[in-house]
Amino acid sequence: MKLFDKILDVMCFTAKLIIAFIMFSVALDVFCRYVLNRPMVWVIPLSEYSLVYITFLGTAWLLREEGHVTMETFTEKLGKGGQVVFGMGGSILGIIVSMIFTWYGTLTTIDHFKRGIYESAVMEMPIAPVLAIIPIGSFFLFVQFVRRIVKQCRTWQAIRRGEIERVSEDETSAPGL
Repeated sequence: MKLFDKILDVMCFTAKLIIAFIMFSVALDVFCRYVLNRPMVWVIPLSEYSLVYITFLGTAWLLREEGHVTMETFTEKLGKGGQVVFGMGGSILGIIVSMIFTWYGTLTTIDHFKRGIYESAVMEMPIAPVLAIIPIGSFFLFVQFVRRIVKQCRTWQAIRRGEIERVSEDETSAPGL
């Protein structure tokens, strides 16, 4: 799992680099458009595609860090066991959704690659590389949800044995999908 965590860290760092690239390229485009009167037509489409990469590169890392939105107002009213069970339900739902995204994302990416589908906007570029990050990121999200539910099951067992008095937020939080 240390290798998996390193991969998540690299994916997150890559997403950060993409954000920095978008920021600088948009600033450069604004300069070129209004000062030099020569806009860079590739900036907006590439920024749009980059948003897909940022989302699917960072989501598994964010789940590992328990940074997704939680429903604390609701869950704080549950007992410690109820909080863990609620979190497990969210993790199961996350596993199902990430499996669906991985499966259909893979099929769609392969289909677009085989058929050679291109974006017909300003930049003509193949869509398959843009779509490819969806099943990759979803697979890592799936694995992270599995890791999370294993941790939650251990917490649940410890609660049942009376070993845990207070449940920490990272063991109970429900995922924001």
